[in-house]
Amino acid sequence: MTEPLLRPDWALPEAVQSAVTTCFGGVSEPPYGTLNVASHVADQPARVAENRRRVEVLAELPAPPLWLQQVHGTRVLMANPSSANEQQADAAYTRDRHCVLAIMAADCLPILLCSDDGEEIAAIHAGWQGLAGHIIDATVARFSARKISAWLGPAIGPCHYEVDEPVRSRFDSNFGFGPGKDDGHWMLDLFAVARRQLSKAGVASIAGGECCTYCDSRFYSHRRDGQTGRFAALIWRR
Repeated sequence: MTEPLLRPDWALPEAVQSAVTTCFGGVSEPPYGTLNVASHVADQPARVAENRRRVEVLAELPAPPLWLQQVHGTRVLMANPSSANEQQADAAYTRDRHCVLAIMAADCLPILLCSDDGEEIAAIHAGWQGLAGHIIDATVARFSARKISAWLGPAIGPCHYEVDEPVRSRFDSNFGFGPGKDDGHWMLDLFAVARRQLSKAGVASIAGGECCTYCDSRFYSHRRDGQTGRFAALIWRR
């Protein structure tokens, strides 16, 4: 059986932990099967709650994750242990211990950030709208540390992510775009765009960015499956 939880491969301070869930090991039924953690995709609320509880146990979290209402915007929530769930934001930042940050995805790019001293962490929901709106810059600006590491989670790769001209026109340049299969369409490399924006923001250490959700059946993909669940990328300070 495929593992329900994976540990990202990146250099982290001892006091910081991260994890990413797959679509296995939960109680949801098709088309959400089985470890869907999203409450906004018409899955049964009781099953979502049980899946979230299982994630807490599997990851040995110090507290329940802070679940956001992700709206493809650029708001960065300054999170603390008393922050309410389902706030509208597409990134969260914290210095508090035992505050678990979570990003849900099913093709959009989850990005985890950590200062080299382990005192500051953040999580970003970086779909094309977030990247076009420079949500990475907005999140990195919250850090006081100069040395920051990033991990790019599973997202739809340029092998399958075709977008139209109105999407391309929202970006500052054609970087990360290649010829599409149809006229007026482009293949978008979310990983490449994110790496470039992170580098320009001063993030020197960038890991991950090698897993396409469309190609890898361990993860949910809206572009591949249509109605489906969401996996989570998590980061927290111990």
